[in-house]
Amino acid sequence: MIKKIAIIGLLLIAMQNVHGQFDVASRIDGSPYPVSATPSTLYVVNNWGWSESKRLTTVTLKGLLAKDGNTMIYNESGVGYSIWLKDLVANYGVVSDKTYYNDFTGLITHFKYDFDGYIL
Repeated sequence: MIKKIAIIGLLLIAMQNVHGQFDVASRIDGSPYPVSATPSTLYVVNNWGWSESKRLTTVTLKGLLAKDGNTMIYNESGVGYSIWLKDLVANYGVVSDKTYYNDFTGLITHFKYDFDGYIL
């Protein structure tokens, strides 16, 4: 039993150190992957019950908003996603807003003036 507790303790310490390394990570020169700024507001949705076209529209809107970085959409679709969301709120000062959690029309209406147009 003591060995198990010691092993768990060492794993927790190692995980904390790894997490700390990610906090100070910087972008690699020439990387093709974008870097997102910490958003001021994270609109949380759960789109699992939505049609494919609504999910595609939501994901597209998510990408367009991520370019600005000030506001983002987060799809909370399981336990793991909830854990990440709690971490973002608790440790990074992100504000989560579930106003449009199950409201596709409200989500689209909220952002309709943020873009000049969108063609499907």
